[in-house]
Amino acid sequence: MKSEMINLSLAEKTEIATKVGQAVQSIINNIAEVFQMFGHKISLDEFAHRVSNAIDSKIRFAMKDGNKFVEGHYSLVLVGDKCFRAVFEVYLKQINGEFMKLIGESKIFSLNRLKEDGQAELRAKKEISYEIHEPKPATTASVPSETTSNESVKIS
Repeated sequence: MKSEMINLSLAEKTEIATKVGQAVQSIINNIAEVFQMFGHKISLDEFAHRVSNAIDSKIRFAMKDGNKFVEGHYSLVLVGDKCFRAVFEVYLKQINGEFMKLIGESKIFSLNRLKEDGQAELRAKKEISYEIHEPKPATTASVPSETTSNESVKIS
């Protein structure tokens, strides 16, 4: 077998390595899915609330420089059959009168993170959108977030 591998072309070896890598990634993803199934599942509303809190913290940060909230929205979007992510778009008016657009998306989450009714709703609708309202001033330390333009919303 070893001598047969030596005689393979670089393209054939690359193809084999790619297939092995894909198989390993698939196994890792399947193991992760199993562990997530035993974890705490949350409702679609709770997940949306967590996304909203993360986005609010980013808006508050941008407003510290005197920018004014104009409008925004975010969506939970189905990615393939088993995953979803949050995407958002927020508009602020800067002190100089120009508009600023904050956009971002979360990492990809397994649908297994959601309770069964939330999974079914997201699968049926493919995308669920929410309006963003101007956040209230933070009264306590805000939830840490990585929500910046073209970066991830951290939801944990």
